This record gives sequence, C-alpha cells and structure tokens, in this order.
Amino acid sequence: MKVLYILNSTTITGGATKSLLTLLQGLKEKGITPFVVVPDGGDLCKVLKDKGITYFVLRYSTTTYPSLSSSKDKLLFLPRIFRWKLWELNAVSQIKGIIKEYNIDLVHTNVSVETVGLRAAYQMQVPHIMHFREYADIDFDMHYYPSKKKYYSLLNKFGTYTISITKGIQMYHNLCGERHRQIYNGIELDKNLVDNNDKHILCSESYFLFAGRVEPAKGLKQVVEAFAIFYADNKEKDIHLKVAGSIADEEYAESIRNLISKYELSEVVKFLGPRHDIADLMSKSIATIVSSNFEAFGRCLPEAMLNRCLTIGKDTAGTKEQYDNGLNLYGKEIGLRYNTTEDLASIMKTVSIMDKQQYASMVSRAENTVLQLYNAEKYVSEVYDFYKEIINKIKN
Repeated sequence: MKVLYILNSTTITGGATKSLLTLLQGLKEKGITPFVVVPDGGDLCKVLKDKGITYFVLRYSTTTYPSLSSSKDKLLFLPRIFRWKLWELNAVSQIKGIIKEYNIDLVHTNVSVETVGLRAAYQMQVPHIMHFREYADIDFDMHYYPSKKKYYSLLNKFGTYTISITKGIQMYHNLCGERHRQIYNGIELDKNLVDNNDKHILCSESYFLFAGRVEPAKGLKQVVEAFAIFYADNKEKDIHLKVAGSIADEEYAESIRNLISKYELSEVVKFLGPRHDIADLMSKSIATIVSSNFEAFGRCLPEAMLNRCLTIGKDTAGTKEQYDNGLNLYGKEIGLRYNTTEDLASIMKTVSIMDKQQYASMVSRAENTVLQLYNAEKYVSEVYDFYKEIINKIKN
C-alpha cells in the first residue's frame, strides 16, 4: 500500500511531527510505502532523507484565516488570503500529479488545519484521512476558512475519513460514525536514557521543567506566576524553573521576561531554548509542568511519564483525559492536577517535600498507563487496521 502524507510543518520538535515519524517507522515495517509532502525545506527533510522516505517540497499554508494581531496583519489580511488561495490551487495540482505518478492508494493529512490533500484526493478519487490533532480555535486561536460550518461540510461532501487523537477532540468536532476513529498517539521511550527506576525527589536535580513553545496557548505565564509564589516562601530549597522550547511569540516571551524581572527571578528561571534532550531533562527534573488551557493530547505529558518524571498538569482537555484514563485504570491519580495559579504554587510545595514511596508509586502508575494506552505498537497497529478497512471497503 502506498500512502501520501501531507504535513503543515517541518519542525521536528513539534508533537504532530514526532507522532508522524513514529507512525511512518512502524508502518514501513508493516509494508506501507510512505511518501511525504511538506510546505518548506526545514529540518524534517533531512530526517526523511536519512530514513529513505521520498518527500516533496511544495508551497502552501494552513486552511485558516491569517492572523490579525497587528496593524500590519490587518492591512495585509486580504492579500494574504489571495496568496494562500493561489498557493492552494498550485499545491492541489501538484499533489494530484504525485498521486497519479506514484499510484497512491490513500492520502493522510497530518493535521486538521490543512485541506490541500483532501481536495487533491477527492479530485483523484482516492480515499483521504484527516488527522485531528487540535481543537484549532480554543487551543491555537486558528479559525477554519471560510467558516467552521463550511469546513465540516467539506469533510462530509468529500467523504473523508478522520482520526482523532483524543475522545475530547472527537466529541468537540462531532466526528461520529463509521468513517471516524479515535486513536491515541504512540509514545516511544528514549533508548539512550539510563534506567531511572529509583528516581525520586531527593535524587533529582532541583528544578521544575516546562517543555513547550513559548506562546500564550501553552500557559507559561501562569507557571512563572505560580513559581514566584512558591519560591518566595521556599528560597532555601534552591529549586529552579527551566523552560525548554522555542519562542513562537516574541511579544509574549517579552512579557514573560518582564514578569521574571518583576518577581526578581532571573537567577532561578532559565530559558534553555529549543532542545533535543528533552527526555533527559525530564528524567532529571523534580516534575514536568503541562500548563496549556486546552491541550489536544499533550504529548509532553506521556513523554514525561514514560521517562519516570512526575507530572503536574492543568485539569482540562487532553491533559485531563490522560489523567482520567490513569485514574480509571488504577483507581488512583497518576499525576497532580491543578486549575488556578494558587493551586499550582501549592502543588509545587507539595512535590518539593513528597516522600520517596509516594513519588515512586505515582510515577509507576503513570508510566504503566502510557505503556498500556499510548505505546507505539498499539498506535501503529490501529492506524494500519484503519487503512486496511478503508481500502477493503473501496475494493468491495
């Protein structure tokens, strides 16, 4: 079976890209021949080349409205829509050519905010899967063009299939019926990490970890504010906050720096920038904090759990769903939930004095939850079975 994947980004640290790479590797082992379309020649292209995967660089952008966050954005709003539509027409035409030349059996778009693959597949009468990895509007403030209603109508008109990464995402987009599946992402353990079974608070390095892009959606501001409350009464513990991730919003990042300066935290809050050793940072931290208001799945959360790191997460959306899954499995919490800034500060204090047995028990439950529900083999097998079901349905 030949499958063409349509990506919206070549950033290799993004959760959607990581999940796709796990999928590609597993599906290749099952006999799938993957081809990949990307919107630019970024870092992912080298990874694909090293893996021997054929890829094509085309110019296109997401099927969402341009930003209106500045005066310049407002001035360029209509020209940007015109440019995007022109790119879309060209990209659809080129993707149709790829489908024909390589006898593609199925097209799989990696995120829901991109429709060039959907349009090309429909015109070539090839089945298409839209992978819903985001709420779009309430998590990233992205709005489907020309409207959410029209977007959903397009999915139904073209008869596309869907995969949702959580039950919450599936319910939010009302993706019910035989054409739709809910399949959790697969998480792989970093094989370079040493055995960390005896880790607990007393042998960890003294820092909390925030791992994610620096942008409003990820909630770093609340983490810094909570840490300021915690640190004011716990300076003697010499616990720091490390921020690992790229700056996606410079204005927001500057507001965080001002906040750090206001609370006199410059010596204990450190920006590490983009990192390729996140698993190692997790394994050595006191806890990883996931603070997004509406995290679709929150890949950072199970990655931390798999690396035997205690997690603190906002009790909403995908983060809540993962905690609820663990609670349903074991009857006990697998992480520490919070809602308000004060809650988070209080939990930081709790974690800083947590005893070894309590820490180890929660970490073990969390790790086992990931191994049971989000393992890579299960993820790959469920997607592969969906592929086969779609192809068999068409043949019959």
